[in-house]
Amino acid sequence: MTRATVLKTRAQLDLFQFMSENNEQEFNLNKALEEAAEFMEAAIKYKTKSTKNPKRPKREDVLEEFTDFTIRGFILVKSLFPEKSIEEVQAMMKAHNDKKVKALFGWLESEKYDKGL
Repeated sequence: MTRATVLKTRAQLDLFQFMSENNEQEFNLNKALEEAAEFMEAAIKYKTKSTKNPKRPKREDVLEEFTDFTIRGFILVKSLFPEKSIEEVQAMMKAHNDKKVKALFGWLESEKYDKGL
């Protein structure tokens, strides 16, 4: 990782820390829910609208809404654990991610899923 990337990443984490500490928790929850709804709407419309329908979102729209949700979701999660550092919250998230991925590999190896995971 380059120094510029490290600085950018640190600045982003500092911003998220600031937002989690200075926004009301209810505001953080509302913003996360709003972004979740926007992601769901984009994904549902992408799935259900005809490719000829001008109201069908582009793939990039789905990606952007998901990214917005992950940012606001992270800020919310950090605000739910004010006693933890941002690095501790990231470690908690990584631990859950690792657990989930291990479970998915288990399903794959057991061949219980034949149409997707």
